[in-house]
Amino acid sequence: LASHVGSPRIGFPIFELDRFSDMERHHIENVDALFVCSHWAKDVVLNTTSQKNVYVVPLGVDRRIFTPSKITNGPTSFLISGKWEIRKAHDKIAKALYKFKDRNIKVILACDNVFSSPDENNAWVNMFSFLGNKCAVAQRCALQEDYARLYDSIDCLISPSRAEGWNLPVLEAMACGKHVITTNFSAHTEFCNINNARLIEIDSVEPAYDGRFFNGTSGNWAKFENRQIEQLCNHIDNIIVEKESNSLNINQNGIKTAEIFSWNNTSNKIMEAINCLV
Repeated sequence: LASHVGSPRIGFPIFELDRFSDMERHHIENVDALFVCSHWAKDVVLNTTSQKNVYVVPLGVDRRIFTPSKITNGPTSFLISGKWEIRKAHDKIAKALYKFKDRNIKVILACDNVFSSPDENNAWVNMFSFLGNKCAVAQRCALQEDYARLYDSIDCLISPSRAEGWNLPVLEAMACGKHVITTNFSAHTEFCNINNARLIEIDSVEPAYDGRFFNGTSGNWAKFENRQIEQLCNHIDNIIVEKESNSLNINQNGIKTAEIFSWNNTSNKIMEAINCLV
């Protein structure tokens, strides 16, 4: 954003919180225009900076790779993704899943954090040790095709994030026809709604602090309290009940959503914005 190359100068930041540092605000205000992933992000920019040239350019999913698959046989299977951190609410997911440790479920953890040490990653994995052999740790995926195979093996993605800049795994899971549990907050509200996702409603926000990546002064994220954990538990229970009663169907509305949020759509939105600027 600080580079002065070409004209018009367009920034495309992806951010999770609702406030910017002084340097970030300076850069955002000194480009000719800004692309952001969601209307949530556009509102953050308009409400906290003087930049008024803001265009929503949603990201997409490659539906040649992420294709619909059938409901799996066997235990109700859940995938937890996103690198290990408080922002992803992995601590709350573990607390919720403890209530289902005696149910016929399978949980796959695909959360390796390259910014953390092996001991730190293992500490997160150990939070799910109560599941015993009902829990498996997936190796870090090198290719998108590897992630697609993970989605093919599950019934539902659990991703109740406190804050997101986009949340691509949710859209990928939708493209595969899988159910998703997520928060009704931040950037993924661009493509998540009551028709295609099992939403957790947020009552308030709090300073983003985890003692590692967020210091409490860089903005707010969703506050995850008992009511949010209860909602998460209810959604997990409903998925299990539907699976065991053979009434869990492919997430057709999720597939339709993924058809809209394609990379072709992204490129078209970019061209529309550029045509307005030149």
